[in-house]
Amino acid sequence: MKKGFTLIELIIYVALFSLIVSLVFRFSLSLIDATVRANAKEEVQINAASLLKLFDFEVRGATEVYDSTSDFTGDPGQLSLVTTRGLPPYETETYIDIYLDDGRLCTKRELTGVTCHTSKKVEVTSLEFEKITQTGGAESVQIKATLQFRSQRTEYQNEEIIQTSVRLRSY
Repeated sequence: MKKGFTLIELIIYVALFSLIVSLVFRFSLSLIDATVRANAKEEVQINAASLLKLFDFEVRGATEVYDSTSDFTGDPGQLSLVTTRGLPPYETETYIDIYLDDGRLCTKRELTGVTCHTSKKVEVTSLEFEKITQTGGAESVQIKATLQFRSQRTEYQNEEIIQTSVRLRSY
């Protein structure tokens, strides 16, 4: 009695092995794709939450909107605020600008310079501000922004639109 494999058995084993490897490979690719999609969505959501938190913090701490350098008509717009936070020495007020630079939301202060608050993985594709004067003279500012994950592949381009209004600090 001879031991070993026949040609038919060898072909069947190779075919089964190839099928199993192919299924594992496809499953791995699907898993990687799902992970990248989830990470893209999470990155956009984290940046959107960060943008809302920054906007809320800066507007609530401001004493007034500085109309001379604010742009409420364009997209992207710019918001300039008068604030008493982070004052330069011997000053009673300072200014902060909120604007887009190369698709990233940035702030500019007199002492600390420019700080970008959104990651390089996310692009702010739209930024609009609206100044709202309420009865009694109280001012609020509304922001509307669109954030998108930066990717050449359309299946990873997750987009989120945010909108909120915040009232300035009143004395």
